[in-house]
Amino acid sequence: STLFPYTTLFRSTQSYSLLIVLGLVIFYNTAFSTSEDITDVKSTFLINAGKELFFSKELSYDSQVACSSCHIPEKGFQDGYERALIRGKVLSRNTLSILNVNRYLNYFWDGRAVSLEKQIEGPLFQKIEIGSSKEIINKLVFSNTLLFNAFNLSKAENTQAFVISALKAYCIDVSTKTTRYNQFLDGNISFTNQELSGMELFFGKANCSNCHSLPNFTDGKFHKVNKYRRKIILQSPGNSTNVSDLKLGYDYGRGNVENGRDALFAFRTPSLFNVSITSPYMHDGSHRTLDEVIDYYNRGGDIKTGPLYRLGLTNKEKKQIISFLLTLSDSNYIKSQ
Repeated sequence: STLFPYTTLFRSTQSYSLLIVLGLVIFYNTAFSTSEDITDVKSTFLINAGKELFFSKELSYDSQVACSSCHIPEKGFQDGYERALIRGKVLSRNTLSILNVNRYLNYFWDGRAVSLEKQIEGPLFQKIEIGSSKEIINKLVFSNTLLFNAFNLSKAENTQAFVISALKAYCIDVSTKTTRYNQFLDGNISFTNQELSGMELFFGKANCSNCHSLPNFTDGKFHKVNKYRRKIILQSPGNSTNVSDLKLGYDYGRGNVENGRDALFAFRTPSLFNVSITSPYMHDGSHRTLDEVIDYYNRGGDIKTGPLYRLGLTNKEKKQIISFLLTLSDSNYIKSQ
């Protein structure tokens, strides 16, 4: 039985609300896994080719930028900057980690890409980021033995399709595999009282799970979170890299993708897996620590006209929530810090 590992914990738990939380956690994680079926791409040669491409600066037009320039394994495949920094230019948003991308229904903070392939195409060909091209890809693939052999094995229509499929395979392979949370669900470890209390608060009083819902700790939707609207240097459109094309303006989030008042200043809910190693937080990187994030939500955000409200968490409760959040980090990436 799925519930068997938890029977001892159930018998010893005094909190009725925590029993409900545990039941929901187990049920959703066993019944509603949304991970993409990757049998079509999960082969060693394609993953290895994707890894080679991911770390290759030769994929960029000036041999200065690779995917790994912003998605650094030792930082949970984030970069640690408030907003992405490429060739000395600050882009408009915080870099999202690529961990567990196979679990998403849309991509980027505004959800403008509805498939992983489309997400890869964006930075791959946009000149302000990698800025690759058909000619660059052909040169790299045909001059690299590993990539050339993988291309022939893949039976891809062309080198561009091969590069995108290989990068997709590698990104899917890079996933959260070893967390205390998963070990707890498998019945292999017990949570501390601090972690259990934090989990109860997460799914209860703090209402974190309203947006960071199971099984992946994100609902994949777009929300306004009562943040001050500050002007930033917006990313240049198209392939322009001229400083004169950069301008100050507001980031409208989902409002850049679709019409309607609800979309303005709404951003996608990020997953909380590996949250302890992917700071800074929020779409604009405005919070450096988890303590800052919890304090922000506890006070109901920056402005009082949005959907958030004061949570009334005590200092003890805030620390308990953070203890639970720390269980969501993969020990493999923590060790590399």
